[in-house]
Amino acid sequence: MYACTGRVDFFSRFRLLATFAIAIPLLSLVAILWSLTDSHQSIEQALGEVRQTRTLDENLVRVQELVLEAESSQRGFLLTGRPVDLAPFEQATTQLPILLARLKGRARSVPDTQIHIELLDDLVEQRLGQLSQSIGLARLERRAEAIASIDTGRSLEITAAIRRLVDNLRQVKQGELALGRIDLEERLTLDRIAATILAAFDILFLLGIIALLQRVFRLQQIATVCAWSKTIRDGNEWITFEEYLRRKFGMAITHGISREIANRLIAEGREERIELDYGVGSIPQSRAK
Repeated sequence: MYACTGRVDFFSRFRLLATFAIAIPLLSLVAILWSLTDSHQSIEQALGEVRQTRTLDENLVRVQELVLEAESSQRGFLLTGRPVDLAPFEQATTQLPILLARLKGRARSVPDTQIHIELLDDLVEQRLGQLSQSIGLARLERRAEAIASIDTGRSLEITAAIRRLVDNLRQVKQGELALGRIDLEERLTLDRIAATILAAFDILFLLGIIALLQRVFRLQQIATVCAWSKTIRDGNEWITFEEYLRRKFGMAITHGISREIANRLIAEGREERIELDYGVGSIPQSRAK
């Protein structure tokens, strides 16, 4: 049995389709990477804000503690007269300016917070001045005057103002932190949904590429065609061309007739009709023309 062979060049016909099938998943992967990078930056920014808010909160608490320690130290010195009782006061007068300077530096980018920190700095300075004045009177043996200055209306007012200001600042920052956390969660949810959709598209396109490559593999195989019967070998079986298309590609086959064959059949039919009408070899010249 003689046979002829042929090879189908799939990419010459479907190169554009293959290009899109490869390019779209790659673009989708780039979009996923960009989304993950953007989410990472958002997370880093949010974590930075959390750290700043926590540091600010700790500094505010420490300012209030130092003011209270300075007041307690002043009262203890006025009652006992021992210089050792002034150690917390001296520590407060050293640390408070440093803490307030740090708070001012962190609040420069937030005008509202900066205003409150400057007001807090002014109140703390006034309160330390009052404490220093009473301690100075006690050192001059004017203890009665020093004790009388402890619980004046102005002193209590400044202490209460410091407490209120610190509490308000902490509440505002905690509220901002909560809102930032909500925004971050919403952003992460949207990024997660977008990444899932893009990943699903990637999977679909990859499945399409696999199917495409399978077709390429089938089409690149050598098809053995019988030189006489024009049937095609499928394994150990010889099948018709129509059956081959149906098995390999799932194609629905229908039949028609080409113009060349149709004209030839029409001509042959006319000749047969003439032979029946006039007999073989007796075609008139006029008909022949």
